[in-house]
Amino acid sequence: MKETLMGAMNNCLLPFFKNCVLENYGLKLLKELDKVACSAGSADCVARTLSCIADVLSEMAGDKVGLRSGPAANESWMHAYRLLERRDITEGVMELANQRDKWLRRSDLLIRAARHYEGAMQILIRHAVMTGRQFVTFSPKSQPPIGQWFIAESPARVDLSGAWSDTPPVTYEHGGAVTNIAIKIRGKKPIGAKVRKIPE
Repeated sequence: MKETLMGAMNNCLLPFFKNCVLENYGLKLLKELDKVACSAGSADCVARTLSCIADVLSEMAGDKVGLRSGPAANESWMHAYRLLERRDITEGVMELANQRDKWLRRSDLLIRAARHYEGAMQILIRHAVMTGRQFVTFSPKSQPPIGQWFIAESPARVDLSGAWSDTPPVTYEHGGAVTNIAIKIRGKKPIGAKVRKIPE
């Protein structure tokens, strides 16, 4: 499990989680996942590990407690969220675990804890995405002349299959593949916009 998470391997861990919970190793598994999250180092690895913790909590809750997706804004979890926002990962993960321990008594609390772990995961995903800024540079350019039009066009897109399967957390353990096609109408790109600079 640790090798899969730390190495960003494309292995589905859900069957392992299900078996651990069935054999009453759920709590030990949560603690091991906490250790991985604290030592991961990269935001994407921590995000997947938090998603795995949500998976384990969901398995512990059972299948009769409602949707796993839902609100994740209970005030009790906000301190952990703030730590993660500040990129204080180890402290944030430990605070999540401290809070989690208070939500293990009932199935409905377990599923709500899973939702809050998904909320924490979203913070880390955002941090991972924002690392892309290092590859973007801005440099001064000459201003376009007044009145000159700039046109952008694109084909229409049709999604054939896959929907949101390529987005976290679904893609972490289930994989994801989306198939879509680009369409022109009568040989032309049907979507577009144009803009020009005006004196005002």
